[in-house]
Amino acid sequence: MVMIILIYLAMLPGVALMVWPLLAMAGQQAVAAGPILVALLGIISLIVPAIYLSVSWTFLLPLIIDRQMKFGPAMKASRRMVGKHWWQVFGLVVVCGLICSWVPVLRRGHLFNSAHLSGRDPVCV
Repeated sequence: MVMIILIYLAMLPGVALMVWPLLAMAGQQAVAAGPILVALLGIISLIVPAIYLSVSWTFLLPLIIDRQMKFGPAMKASRRMVGKHWWQVFGLVVVCGLICSWVPVLRRGHLFNSAHLSGRDPVCV
């Protein structure tokens, strides 16, 4: 819970950069390129810290549970462990995320097709 709050706090400058130009454009008839570019910069500065911190703190919960570390030292240890191999951990997180998100989709599609071919109701499978 605290990790999520810290990630959201890191995203606040991005939210400010994204919302400010959109509010400034609200009263205008013509659309200017400057505020749109600042809003895009805000979106980028929103996403980058969230990705970096979530990957850096990948081992936070295992360190707290397994080694029974306090929250602050576990955050530092996780960041030190991941820092040397950040891109490899990022790739692993992306691959695991894709597998975890696509396996249920493919499984549901297979169950639906087999139920459809057998004449059974696909919802009840």
